[in-house]
Amino acid sequence: MFQALIMIGALLVGVYLLGQAAGGVNQMFSGGLGNTAVEDANFISTHIKSIYGGSLNGATNFSTVGNAEAIRAGAVPSDMLNGDGQTIKGPWVGSTVQLTGSSDGGTFYESWLQVPGSACVSLANAQSVNYMNINGTAINMGAGQNVASQVAQACNGTAGNYSSVQLSYVMNFS
Repeated sequence: MFQALIMIGALLVGVYLLGQAAGGVNQMFSGGLGNTAVEDANFISTHIKSIYGGSLNGATNFSTVGNAEAIRAGAVPSDMLNGDGQTIKGPWVGSTVQLTGSSDGGTFYESWLQVPGSACVSLANAQSVNYMNINGTAINMGAGQNVASQVAQACNGTAGNYSSVQLSYVMNFS
């Protein structure tokens, strides 16, 4: 009888440890996808600035930036494409990226949709932008502002634990 109790106890401890390990693996992969998104956002912004920002053709004009245009120009990592020439996939299931340029040509935007709440802060805080909007909340980027705190508050206030993150890049902004 005593050995049966020891075996049951060991089994319960094993199940508990297995559950903890599974949770750790889930966190590890979620964080990894957040890092992937940060790298992808940087790739897109760097390439769009390089192609449309005046270094190649002498004049900055982001007005034609859109998904199809950026894909044709090679400004989107190939692993983000689904093959239709228009859709840019984020690293999470169901997530997408929409690229747009302003009508005056001075700004372009990366809008990330269906970003898990756990990755929202890392994606937003890793970008060098002049403007950011998270779930409809404009982040004040002015001097003396606590941007990290604003980002955390906007990301954590999401219904359904998903966020939309819009990043804005202006001409000659590095």
